[in-house]
Amino acid sequence: ALQLEQSSSMEVEDCYFSNCKSMGVSPEGGEATQNGGSGSNGGGVFHAFGGVEITFRRCKSNNSVAYFHGGFGWLYVDSLLRMEDVVVRNTHSQDVGGLMTLLSSRAILRNCEILNVSAKRAAGVFMIEARSELLLENMGVTDVSVFSEVSGALYAKGVFLTTFGAKSIVRAPLLRIKTNCQQAYRFLFYDGYSAQGLDPGFVLSAPNLTVDLGKRCKPPLSFSNMKDFSVGKCVEQRKDFKFCGEGTACEDKPLEKAQEGIHDSLTSPSCSCRPGLYPRPGVYPIELAPYVLGGSGGCVSSREAGRFEVSGSAPADLLKIELKKSNVSAESRSYRTVIHMKGTDNAQGTWHVLPATLPHWLRVDPLFGLIRQNESEAHILFTASAANVPERAGLVTDTASVSVLVSSQTIKNITLPVLLYVQAATVAANTYWVDGVVNETRNETQNETRNEVRGLTRRKPRVRTHDVVVGTKESDLKKLRFQACDVDGLPVQYSLPSRYDPRSFKAFLERADGLYEAEDAPVKYDASGMYNVEVSPEFYGEYRLILGMAHPAAEFEAIVLDMMVVMSSCPTDREGVVQVDSTKCGCGAGYQPGNDDFECLKCPAGTYKDSAGDTPCKQCGPGYFCVEGAAYQSPCPARTFSADVGLGDVSECLPCYFPKSSYSGSARCTFCIDGYFKTVQGDNIFCTPCPRSATCVEGTTLQTILVHAGSWRLSELSAQIYKCSDIFGGTSGFGGGRGDGISSASGGSNRSFTESLQKWSPCRGGSTAGTGGKGYCQPEYGGPRCSVCAGKESKYFSVEKNRCIRCPQLWQIMLVWIAIAAGVGLLAIIFGMLRNVNGSVGIIFSRMTARVSSWQLKPIIKILIAYYQIVIVLPRLYGAYFPPEYYEWMAVFEWLTFDWTVWIVPGTCLDWGYVGRLYFRGFGPLVLCVLIGLAVMTSTACKIHFKAIKKAKELGGPTAPIDIDASESESPKNLTDSERQSCEFMKASSERPTSQPRRISSGFTNVFGFQLIKTSKLISTALPTTVPVMLIIAFILCANTSASIFSAFTCIPYDMNSQEGTSRSYLLEDPSVECTTETYTSEEHERIKEAAWVLIVIWPIGVPLAILAILVMLRTAFRRKQSTKLRRWASFLHSEYEDSVYYWEFPFLLQRLTLTGYLQLIPEEKMFVRIVSALLVALVYLIVLVYTRPYKNKRQDILSFTAQLSLVCVFLAALCLYVFDEVLRETEERTVIKILGFTNGMEMVNSILIFNFAMSVIAALIVVMQAYSQPAIATIRLRNSNSPPTLFLEKKYTYHLFLSHVWNSGQDQVATMKRLLQLVLPGVKVFLDVDDLEDIGHLERYIEHSRSILLFLSVGYFFSKNCMKELDATHSQRKPIILVHEPNTKKFGEDLEQLRKQCPGVHRRFVFGDERNPGPTPITWHRIANFQQLTIKMICAEMLRATKEYGSLPHWGPNSLIIAGDITARPMGFDVHTGVFCSENNPGVRKVAAALKAWTRHGTHKFVVMESVNPSSFPSKEHALSRTLLSFRSFVRDSSIKALKTQSVDAGEGGNGGEAKDTCRSKVRPTSIAESEVLQMPCISEPDRRMSLTGIVAHTDQHTSNNAHLGDPSSSRPRACSMPWRKGS
Repeated sequence: ALQLEQSSSMEVEDCYFSNCKSMGVSPEGGEATQNGGSGSNGGGVFHAFGGVEITFRRCKSNNSVAYFHGGFGWLYVDSLLRMEDVVVRNTHSQDVGGLMTLLSSRAILRNCEILNVSAKRAAGVFMIEARSELLLENMGVTDVSVFSEVSGALYAKGVFLTTFGAKSIVRAPLLRIKTNCQQAYRFLFYDGYSAQGLDPGFVLSAPNLTVDLGKRCKPPLSFSNMKDFSVGKCVEQRKDFKFCGEGTACEDKPLEKAQEGIHDSLTSPSCSCRPGLYPRPGVYPIELAPYVLGGSGGCVSSREAGRFEVSGSAPADLLKIELKKSNVSAESRSYRTVIHMKGTDNAQGTWHVLPATLPHWLRVDPLFGLIRQNESEAHILFTASAANVPERAGLVTDTASVSVLVSSQTIKNITLPVLLYVQAATVAANTYWVDGVVNETRNETQNETRNEVRGLTRRKPRVRTHDVVVGTKESDLKKLRFQACDVDGLPVQYSLPSRYDPRSFKAFLERADGLYEAEDAPVKYDASGMYNVEVSPEFYGEYRLILGMAHPAAEFEAIVLDMMVVMSSCPTDREGVVQVDSTKCGCGAGYQPGNDDFECLKCPAGTYKDSAGDTPCKQCGPGYFCVEGAAYQSPCPARTFSADVGLGDVSECLPCYFPKSSYSGSARCTFCIDGYFKTVQGDNIFCTPCPRSATCVEGTTLQTILVHAGSWRLSELSAQIYKCSDIFGGTSGFGGGRGDGISSASGGSNRSFTESLQKWSPCRGGSTAGTGGKGYCQPEYGGPRCSVCAGKESKYFSVEKNRCIRCPQLWQIMLVWIAIAAGVGLLAIIFGMLRNVNGSVGIIFSRMTARVSSWQLKPIIKILIAYYQIVIVLPRLYGAYFPPEYYEWMAVFEWLTFDWTVWIVPGTCLDWGYVGRLYFRGFGPLVLCVLIGLAVMTSTACKIHFKAIKKAKELGGPTAPIDIDASESESPKNLTDSERQSCEFMKASSERPTSQPRRISSGFTNVFGFQLIKTSKLISTALPTTVPVMLIIAFILCANTSASIFSAFTCIPYDMNSQEGTSRSYLLEDPSVECTTETYTSEEHERIKEAAWVLIVIWPIGVPLAILAILVMLRTAFRRKQSTKLRRWASFLHSEYEDSVYYWEFPFLLQRLTLTGYLQLIPEEKMFVRIVSALLVALVYLIVLVYTRPYKNKRQDILSFTAQLSLVCVFLAALCLYVFDEVLRETEERTVIKILGFTNGMEMVNSILIFNFAMSVIAALIVVMQAYSQPAIATIRLRNSNSPPTLFLEKKYTYHLFLSHVWNSGQDQVATMKRLLQLVLPGVKVFLDVDDLEDIGHLERYIEHSRSILLFLSVGYFFSKNCMKELDATHSQRKPIILVHEPNTKKFGEDLEQLRKQCPGVHRRFVFGDERNPGPTPITWHRIANFQQLTIKMICAEMLRATKEYGSLPHWGPNSLIIAGDITARPMGFDVHTGVFCSENNPGVRKVAAALKAWTRHGTHKFVVMESVNPSSFPSKEHALSRTLLSFRSFVRDSSIKALKTQSVDAGEGGNGGEAKDTCRSKVRPTSIAESEVLQMPCISEPDRRMSLTGIVAHTDQHTSNNAHLGDPSSSRPRACSMPWRKGS
């Protein structure tokens, strides 16, 4: 019918094609013919060639035939076909492509139906070639047929579609295919490329595919010949290849098939709209919409109005309108708004503004509009005008909410909030007077004005007259009101001038006769643009009121309003107002002008006026009073006074203040009553309560106070009385103090002077001060509080005894020194003797020292020393002044301050002055450390010298000198270093003596025949002893010494002149030294401070820095877990702390120095700051301490927490005590009690004492707990004699055992090992580096002096340089070795075989042995108490084996030793005849049976071990079991048979080492034995420490069936009862 070529196009609509045929070319070739249609080469209805575009809409076709390709049509080379709503019936191709053939073209078929389509050769519907695209949307194909198959046609095998050529795309949503079983091929979709083994030739996308193959079609039809054929899956969707349209959800559903025989199980993508969406309207059919791609299909949401947006407004959904009114016009402005539409549908809509929601100042033109398709927003223009809009008092003038009705697929009403701001300028011409004259108050006027804002009317100018009285009060002024308006005549809401308008209203009163100049009439703003003009003429007469507008840069502008005429006159109704002259009014006699003009008031009480006029009333003078209207002053009566002026009544004359008194008519009180003393400061007289410890009679002055005995003051001008018994002060709460303060009103006079003399005191009291208060002191006493010994004899003042004591003589001091040195030496000798003594005494001492060392007393003692060193100095340093009872109680802890100077040279007995005593105290400990070092070096040198002489005598004496130059072969063999040195010494001594020292060996010199070690050698030898001693001395003395050094800056101020506020300060430690102050410089005190600064560098600064330097140098050792010299020497600093906080000693010391020293730099005048600072330091340290928990022992942590908390509480109590004292000095006692809550300071002192003694109790409890928490480890004894083994040690040996280990992985284990060995084997000497190593370069010497060597095998042992040195020395000296192995890898253990490989080859045979000579058996290190005890027992056995006494004994081993409580220590036996069956399938059972038999050999009953039989030699397992048991028939009759089944006791026999289960069964009767039964003893699930061997029973559970057989490997695994061990076994 149609043929198009060469880029032509055609649209065919509403056509009908019938009986169209294309004869085409026969397969064999030939000319083209035209018969019944037009075209060539195929296409029954159309043929398109070469870029043709053809469209069919709403067309039908019937009976179309093509004799070549395409029964309906053929597209060729870049052509495009569109078919919409087309129905094709009865189309046929004599070749391929029953409906259509595409060659490099595109075809789009939408809503088409194909009925009865067929092809003769193949491709019943479509034939696609060479990169074609086919889109089928909602297409149905019915009755597809392919009649025959042509041989050799590779591409002609597809029933529905065949492709051949390059990649083609076929997309067919909602495709429906129905065949009629007339097909010659079995593939619905066939790809020619796949048939040739090439890549697939097309891509198929067929969502929601439906195939009906018919119910009886055979053979079954396959979908495709492609290997990975798919009609599409949802996961395959991508940007350029989709199944579903926009807004849809994809789901893979099984493909619907009508024929059950089809074997393909395919799925087809199903597209549906997402929730809330619907198919896009306009797509036909509507079911196709989810499958249509692009903007023409898919699912959409309904279109509706979204939100308003105002251009340039913030927020964008709010319309803000700001308008102004000028002097001439009102502003108008337009605003553009946008309505945003929501939804993806493209339906059009309309908008309509509701006029009822528009205010009168806002309009919209037009009121409605259209929203076209695909438009996302609508624009509305709003116009606002300020005309006739009044200004409001607030910021917002008016508000509105505009409603807009938007209609599309939904109807929605949206609103736009509108805010209007109007600013109006005042127009002078529109100002007018308001009716009436305002005489009300301002508040009433404002209320009236607010009510009259609306409805005001302007009136024409007219003349109005007002009468005004001259001199009217402000509250009664005539107020003329006018209204300011804008350009529209509406009231404005602000006053002038403003920041927008600089103009202002002005009003004048112009006199009509011109006699006086015009007067200003104040204009005051009221509210809402309304003003009041206050009219108050100064003179009589007629006035005109002129109102105008003034501008800073323009002339005055008068406003034409109603003429206001004001008539003024003198008031006649006011009291006291009279006419003074012709123009003025004034006040008569007895009256004075009021606040308002022409107002006369009576003279108030306290004033008087004796003449008429405008002058004010005069004030009454001191000592007089004046009633109201008085013409003269009246005097105050006697015994009262009037220091003030202006009294108005006699009752206002005051009586004299207690305790003062005065004469009649006096203006002040001039003397004091009894119990008070008088002081005068300038013109002021003060009566002060008599101080405590003093007596005051009537008329007493400050200079005539009588001081009681036991009290003292610095001068006669001082009101501060000090208790002599409190050298460091005392509190008022205790009746004395730094200054006794002020007593109650009668307290001073009630204390008689004679009563105070009953107890002797260096202060005798009296009324004469003398020089520096010496008049109050006893003879030979002077200074502050009479605490300076002023006699000729050498005496010092004892604070405890409160008197001067004669200084000790030199011989007494030397005797004390000698006694101390002798005591220390004696203790050292006794301790050394007990350490080296043998026998029971040495054992007891060794065991006691080991037990005491396990209590870990060092950290407890350090905590207690630190605590008491702080609290003891509390009264002296922190102003916490305590009564004598406190010092008596705390005397028990006084020695903890370690004030060694008191023991040597007390007080001021040292004639060098305080500077000398300070240097003596600072350098004394340093000299002591040097002496200790020299003593150690001297002791070492002497020891080496005498040992060399002894060795020389043993080797031949002086007559037979040793030739030290001889070769090694000629010298004695196996000499130690000391022996070789002795040889050298003997050779040197046999030579001719010379006058010069001669070097004889490395590190030694010979001086006059005395062998000395080199200085560097001596120092290195002395350091291990000297450094720990120095650290201990620094810990004990640093805080106390630093406190004494800082005391050089602590001075006690004493009141010198209470009236002038002057004072003198004296040194706290030496009251004879006056301190330097701002007004006085003391040369002696300056020298003391210079000396103190030198010592501060050494002690409070140098010692902490030295300790910090040591700890910093230890950082690497702790990080690498190494044992260094310095770490061992400085163990006093870090041994009790965790490794992570090894440095804790530094903050511990720093806190003590801060509390006892550094805070003394805060002046005495700021004592409160000092105490609060100390409290904060203690509190911060407590918080850090609780957070850090530095101690290894948790009990020590608890003790440190308790000590620090007690310290915080003590400082808090001291703070309360200080506040109590200070407040009591300034006020009465009842006020102090009301404020602080306690009646006297003793209550707080008691709490401090409780804390101090509680610390000692807690420390003692912790020591007891640590002592009792240590496990009671029994000692090791010999089994034969039940006596402890004798620890022999030859002279050449120093240690029984040397512990060789790696610091990183074995330090903790060997430390525990040494402690346990010392407990179980008292007197044993074990070498451990942290305890005994002095020089790491002498490891070989330590090995030489040790009898046995223990090698602790852990990770890295054979990689340690020092361990290898120890192993080399052990191997070379052939020392006995003991191997202890750490198996736990979590505790740095290592596999034994791996350690064997790591061992150097030269030592491997020596350590581990070989096949011929097996080495020592490694002992496993355990941590469970009982197993660990057994390990220690085995170590002891091996250590004793190395001795001649025990090593030569036969059968020596661990069983030769027992520990108290060991069950193997006593004979054992069974209480019944017992038999044990040993199965050959149970590894290790024979060893257990043999051990039981050996242990129970002392029993009186039989113990038989039964061996198993071979079950293979019997016909059945039951028979084998019967034979086994019947063989012991005679034994069974007398006893029970107990089946013993253990689980892998001996790992060497292949046991798995698993833990046995403790479940047992009740007794079981074997089926094959009738005479006896196998008894099953009950198992013990928990350890019974008193259990005997008869309770140790195991069983098998293979006796529940007839086929049960003991020892059958196929049976279930045996179960064994646990074998609990008694503690200590």
